[in-house]
Amino acid sequence: DGKGVGQEGTMGQEELACLVWALAQYHRLGKKSEADLAWPGGNSGGWIETVASALDSYLQKKADSDAVAAPGGTGLADTRLCLGLMVLAGGQEWPQIKARLSPEAQQRLESTLAQANDEPIPQNATQASAELAKAGARLALGIQQKEAVSYHLRFFLDYLKQHSDTGTPGAYGVVDAAGLGAPSGVFDATGLARLMEVCRLIGLCPQPELSQRHALALRTCADAYLRLLPHLIR
Repeated sequence: DGKGVGQEGTMGQEELACLVWALAQYHRLGKKSEADLAWPGGNSGGWIETVASALDSYLQKKADSDAVAAPGGTGLADTRLCLGLMVLAGGQEWPQIKARLSPEAQQRLESTLAQANDEPIPQNATQASAELAKAGARLALGIQQKEAVSYHLRFFLDYLKQHSDTGTPGAYGVVDAAGLGAPSGVFDATGLARLMEVCRLIGLCPQPELSQRHALALRTCADAYLRLLPHLIR
């Protein structure tokens, strides 16, 4: 109903990222209605204004969060926001949406998508998928070439393999009561969710040869998760 959007809105950072993604997908499916998507009692600019408002609020909340915590957080919200940006970048309305962002929000967007040379190596699958999502968004928005997406995709897949073959315990590990059981690493429900998001992301890339080039590696990871699903459910 729109009550969560705006600088004083009740929606959190991750919820706003999901909202941008959902609105983008809704438009992509051809179900956009300017009248239906105008918030009741809120802005009257329809879908474009709604997306801009949600994106502006997300960037403000991210700046507030980074000011009191480690910049970047877990990366999950950024991944979902970038998926939404990749959908929006393929539409004619993106310039109008961007024009409605405040100058501060436009700077925050550039900062969110920026690739810093001193960026720390991702410490888990969520951070690795977030870096890949940022590279995908930069490609979709015409900021960067496809080689960066290939690099981050290879890093993500290598991370899954290295941290699953060794059975490394930790935040994404699956260890039984005796402390002996693996599969561990990122072959759990969290790793599966990240792989699904990465597959969506690659499908949105404007260069279809990216998915063709890495299809075998993606399929190998998917097959491994399929074999592990009974264990994950237990």
